[in-house]
Amino acid sequence: MNRKRDKHRSPPRERPQDRNLQNTLAAWWGFSPVESHRGACLNIADLVSRVSKKHQFEKRRIESEIALVWDKSIAPGIDHHARPVKLVHGTLIVNVDNNTWLHDLVRYHNSKILESLQASFGSKLIQRISFRIG
Repeated sequence: MNRKRDKHRSPPRERPQDRNLQNTLAAWWGFSPVESHRGACLNIADLVSRVSKKHQFEKRRIESEIALVWDKSIAPGIDHHARPVKLVHGTLIVNVDNNTWLHDLVRYHNSKILESLQASFGSKLIQRISFRIG
């Protein structure tokens, strides 16, 4: 007799913290996990592609490669005072320690650094360098 009751029992109510978790995951993943289980299945390749685009994994990978090349190909004195920060629409943003280094890099080393990075990554990816104090 208990089994009959269990069969007809309504599903447990959703707790607010469960809904908050679902909303958080949906915002991070770009889709609601509850919706994906109710109908159409998601292809894992589509899921990975959506998550990587949303969080710009490819851009971050390129920026980390630029930092590695920077450490190996830029003159040892310069790499201690200037660090690449990010790549924005073909412009590599580089933070510099102080005004003296900023002036020196812009005036004497800009073209050499740009040529070195373009040789490694291509002129389409890195079109110019912007130095700033930071």
